[in-house]
Amino acid sequence: MIKFGSIVQLRNIVKQVEYDVKHTFIDGEDVFDHSIKLPEIEFDATVKIHGTNASVVYNKDGSYYVQSRNRIISVNDDNAGFAKFVDDNKTFLLDVLKQNIHDNDTIVVYGEWAGKGIQSKVAVSEVERFFALFDIKLFKDEKHVYVDNNQYKQVLNSFTNKDSNIFSIYEFDNYVFNIDFENIEKSQNQIVSKVLEIEDCCPVGKYFGVVGVGEGLVLKSKCGKYIFKAKGEKHSASKVKAISAVDIEEIENIKNFVSYAVTENRLNQGVDYLKEMKIDIDMKNIGQFIKWVVSDVFKEENDTINAHGFNDKKVTKEISNVAKSWYIKNCFTF
Repeated sequence: MIKFGSIVQLRNIVKQVEYDVKHTFIDGEDVFDHSIKLPEIEFDATVKIHGTNASVVYNKDGSYYVQSRNRIISVNDDNAGFAKFVDDNKTFLLDVLKQNIHDNDTIVVYGEWAGKGIQSKVAVSEVERFFALFDIKLFKDEKHVYVDNNQYKQVLNSFTNKDSNIFSIYEFDNYVFNIDFENIEKSQNQIVSKVLEIEDCCPVGKYFGVVGVGEGLVLKSKCGKYIFKAKGEKHSASKVKAISAVDIEEIENIKNFVSYAVTENRLNQGVDYLKEMKIDIDMKNIGQFIKWVVSDVFKEENDTINAHGFNDKKVTKEISNVAKSWYIKNCFTF
């Protein structure tokens, strides 16, 4: 299993850039130089599609397998029909994978499997199912091989086959943002404006002739090192009024924090995880549901928890109580 991993939020990238730029060694001593000016970095931005994460792993010996976000799948043990889709289109897909593996041992292509019956309440949920590739990983001698943005785009674009409903994410609207990390608020406002525009009318849905809600953006630096997501209110897993860093001073206590973090969307994502893993939505599996919700909150909001000085055990208990009540109330409706 070669997982895609998680995409962080802008506030995490701000901290990472600050560390990378200002952290240095002087005469062998570890130094954080606050006088160093933060850079302006160019980011490519693509539309974030609301579907389910899917990927194909191909090895140089010609073997391959298919993945959902968290497990290996097959035609007989599928996730939303993606393995069947790959099997139906394997001649084309394997040929392009073979062309792009070059002298590496393994290539993985990641994308969003989206369309009718996969998600709801968005424009792309009314479209015939399609696979939109958004990332690749190459491995040589078990080491991850860096792919620059030009090669990255070329590889993704080589998979476009409209007759088979396979697309590069760059087939749809994409954008460029120059983010000045010394003046992050200005850049945030530009990103917010585009995200709200996408939420109002999804460019991917519009490409297929459907007008409706979109999810947001994924932004990747030209150097390929930094990547983050920005969602609109209808898709954010946290109750934000704008797509921006959370002001931790506004989160007054643990209950307010949990109300902010444990949203209907995040809870529904927990149910989606159980379904993907072929776990029955019933009371005997409530513990696995709660565990996923707690883990997901700590994964995405750990910096806020630490900055506010919350006790991890108390936060976990409150998240668990909210998740438990919601699951008991709703599990029989799924």
